[in-house]
This record gives sequence, structure tokens and C-alpha cells, in this order.
Amino acid sequence: MRAVSLTNRGGRKNNEDYVGYANSDKLWCFVVCDGLGGQSFGEVASEIVCETVCKSFKKAPELSGKALYRYIEKAASVLGEERESTKSNMSSTIVALVTDGEKAVWAHSGDSVFTTYQKREFRRLRTTILSHSEILKRG
Repeated sequence: MRAVSLTNRGGRKNNEDYVGYANSDKLWCFVVCDGLGGQSFGEVASEIVCETVCKSFKKAPELSGKALYRYIEKAASVLGEERESTKSNMSSTIVALVTDGEKAVWAHSGDSVFTTYQKREFRRLRTTILSHSEILKRG
């Protein structure tokens, strides 16, 4: 499997996007996070969330919605601890996908959405299974 990423900071002074992936045997986990604009340390939040999801996947790789939820819950917990220790309001969006190349599970939280490209068309999938306030804004 091959993966490519491209980010754009847009009109902001710094890029708060963070992209990561992890693989284990025949499974892959892809994660894209974006720090919330207007909040301090968004670039730190997006890195923490992305890296924690990838590490959680590596420890217990599984192709299931429940497993993906656990990976994101762990990231929310780690981010909450960091928010507490730094007394900051850092937050991040997330889009995450686990696949074996044939089947996939995905989740998103915040205004970042999962987009597919098939038959020369982009299609946004917006089924939110995790609310932003539940997962990434815990303090």
C-alpha cells in the first residue's frame, strides 16, 4: 500500500496539520489531524492526537469500529492530560481510517471530514460517530 500526504497552512501563520500512519502485518492506520484555529498550541494538539492514535494501533492492531474508538479515546485522554498540565485550551480535529486494503473503518471528529476519490470524483463522508466535545475537548 502507498500513501501520500499534502497539507496547506491556508491563511494562518503556522500549519497546524499533522499526518501520520502506522502498519502492522496486513493492516494500516491513517490519521489526519488539524489543530483548532484560535486555540493556543493547535499544532501540539494535532501531533499528540495523531501520534497517540498511531501508537495505540501499533500496540493492538484491529480492523473494527470499536478498536478505532479506543484508539481515539486514548488520544483524547492523553490530550486532556496535556491540556491540564499546560493549562491550555489546545484542541484538534481528527480523521482516522483503518484498512486491510479491502475493508475499512473510519471516524472523524470536528470539521475535518473523510473524503474519498473514486471514478474521478471527490466525495465527502460526514457520518460523525464521535462528537468533538466528547473526544477531543476533554479537559
